[in-house]
Amino acid sequence: MKHKQLIILKSDFCSFTGSKFVLRLLLLVSILFTGLTQGYSQQKVSGNISDVNGQPLIGASVVEKGTSNGTQTDFDGNYTIDNLNNDGTLIFSFLGFKTQEVSVNGLSSIDVVLEEDLNRLDEVVLIGYGSQKRSDLTGAVGRVTGSQLVERPVATINQALAGKVAGVQINTASGRPGGRTKVRIRGISSINTGNDPLYVVDGVQLPQGVAKQGQGNSAIDYINPADIVSIEVLKDASATAIYGARGANGVILVSTKKGKSGETKFTYNSEFFINSYGPNATPDRLNSEQFQMVEQIAWENSEKFDPTRWAAGYYASSEPNQKRAGAFLGDLVNELFDANGKANYDTDWYDVLRQHKVSQNHQLGFSGGNEKTTFNASVGLRDERGLLINSYVKRYSTRFNIESKVNSWLQIGGTVDFSIRQERFQDTGEWVFANATKAFPFMPVQYATGNSPFFPPWFLNYATNLEYGFGTAAGGGFMWNPVMDLKDRDYNTYSHNFTG
Repeated sequence: MKHKQLIILKSDFCSFTGSKFVLRLLLLVSILFTGLTQGYSQQKVSGNISDVNGQPLIGASVVEKGTSNGTQTDFDGNYTIDNLNNDGTLIFSFLGFKTQEVSVNGLSSIDVVLEEDLNRLDEVVLIGYGSQKRSDLTGAVGRVTGSQLVERPVATINQALAGKVAGVQINTASGRPGGRTKVRIRGISSINTGNDPLYVVDGVQLPQGVAKQGQGNSAIDYINPADIVSIEVLKDASATAIYGARGANGVILVSTKKGKSGETKFTYNSEFFINSYGPNATPDRLNSEQFQMVEQIAWENSEKFDPTRWAAGYYASSEPNQKRAGAFLGDLVNELFDANGKANYDTDWYDVLRQHKVSQNHQLGFSGGNEKTTFNASVGLRDERGLLINSYVKRYSTRFNIESKVNSWLQIGGTVDFSIRQERFQDTGEWVFANATKAFPFMPVQYATGNSPFFPPWFLNYATNLEYGFGTAAGGGFMWNPVMDLKDRDYNTYSHNFTG
């Protein structure tokens, strides 16, 4: 109607002037104006912007290309932009993420997933009291994403962090599954007090130190790495300005997954694996034949290096052939050695200590919500079998998060985390591998036909070095059978951890 009215007005004007030239000119302008108006429509587009983990990007920019028409996302990552050209292009951008361009093409809803930019100078990190562009940082901050944490099939966040952040030293003081890692962000700063960092999960400060957690565990070990979105490590002294003395050893900020508006999504991940020794993880050891050869040479060298006592017969009882037929063995002589004195057994003690059991890890999650309320929940089960016989760790974890936008300036929410952790320890000392190193290779784990002359039958016929001429006397005292120790030891812990 506007176009017709405009033409009528111009016709009246032209009749007043009486000029044909002016009439034609005004008609041409009217036609052009009509075409431009038809080409520009009042298009409205709304949608959501998130990262690859489904987390909303708050404050992301949405701009129509070539114009100043733009907006930003709210706390849920939602946006709405009006007055768009029907054939225009929207530019989506956020600090630390790659910019995307999407053509409107008459669409009324456009959801965008932004990928992280490999250029770390443009990365956004948490700094304890907000977020900041990495290139603007004056402090030392390291960042690890959730996708990097799950690259390794490990039980704890500390193990997953190893080697990921420069300047952060993470040592594993044990081979047991999921425990006893030491994290040092700024070295060892104290002798009398602890040197462990402060962990802050979604703003909640966890208990500091490992002594209160038992057997070298820290509070962060009870959180499932699959629930993590990102980790920021505050490495310099500026952390004390935020967290006080508790941040003196550095601070590790952990952000967990949140809900996203839209259709409810279900995810399931699982993995199966078997733990084994790594390359060059165990020392080279003598087999039975090599041990007997070295033992014979060592006895013969006694004549050269101690001729006086040799002549006096001091080493006569140590002669290998005499020991292999000696009274200590009793009815075990024929079981351990043949008629020529050759060993019947060749035991690799490092190998018999190891179990070959399948470990498993399962993670079930679901998230969703609407424009006002979002939720995210997860349930995890990890059953990891360690290298040593009967060693294991089981963790049952569940986490629930909900956030609700009351109005334009108020948003409330909460997170509840509950986990149960069961462990059987087989590494409470160095005795396991120390005994395995000292054990004679020609001794079996258990005798097949005879009994040890030193132990009653309820020892289940486990062999020790004692049966071979008191063989442990020169090796550091009495030695238990390491396999018997592992099977007989029952050192379990049960932990319940709740965070809200």
